Amino acid sequence: MKRLLVSLSGICLLVLLMETGLYAWGFGAYLGGAAGEDSWWYNVSGDARESIDRLLTSESASTIGGGLVFDTNVTSEDMINYRLSLFYERHSTMHCLPNTTASYHIVLNQGRMQVGMNRFGLYNAVGFNLLKTEMLRLWLGPQLGLYYAFGDGSGVVTSYVDSTALGISSRLLLYRYRYDYSSFGFSMGPVLGVNVNFGSHYTVFAECAVRFTFTHSKVSRSISESNYEYPLGHVINSYGYEGYIALGVLYRLDDDER
Repeated sequence: MKRLLVSLSGICLLVLLMETGLYAWGFGAYLGGAAGEDSWWYNVSGDARESIDRLLTSESASTIGGGLVFDTNVTSEDMINYRLSLFYERHSTMHCLPNTTASYHIVLNQGRMQVGMNRFGLYNAVGFNLLKTEMLRLWLGPQLGLYYAFGDGSGVVTSYVDSTALGISSRLLLYRYRYDYSSFGFSMGPVLGVNVNFGSHYTVFAECAVRFTFTHSKVSRSISESNYEYPLGHVINSYGYEGYIALGVLYRLDDDER
């Protein structure tokens, strides 16, 4: 996945450099953040003959990051612009573990799982003019993101096991666990942007977007402090949404200076 992202970035930059003669283009940097919700599907394999799926919905999901940005049309009268953003983001979620029912007893999981993800990738946006003046350009269009990620999750599970049906006294179990994983994913949604020009070289811009995300992860399980291996499967699929906002600065080359 990392090689694919590098290749795509190189292709996009090559195309942009070939086309920059058509527009007033700019490059710069930005910072951004997002908040939303994630739902995770994962496979639990406590028994070799049995496999069940669980669904976790996060109480909160947040993202903060930044990167480099290149835009093919910052100020000109052309209708369309293409914006490429190369980014790093830290994505964090907090999940509540669901209750689990088994054959001869009931296990009530009362725990939280905190997950941190380091995301590297690119956002591709195509914008269409909504408003254009000498100082300001407002645009709207679709955005597609591709990313590679790695991270870890940790938490505590308190389980009450009711085994009275088997003539065994009930007991309270405490599990602490941690695991590592790697992922790849994509996001898509509409983005609204505004460029405000200052002088002949600089543009301050803002973006806001609604993103729908999907992530596929491979997990390496770990041993808890109680020597209990948390029964998390090798694959996690997550999907969610987030509201996003970013602020940045572009250094601009106008038509009369190229």
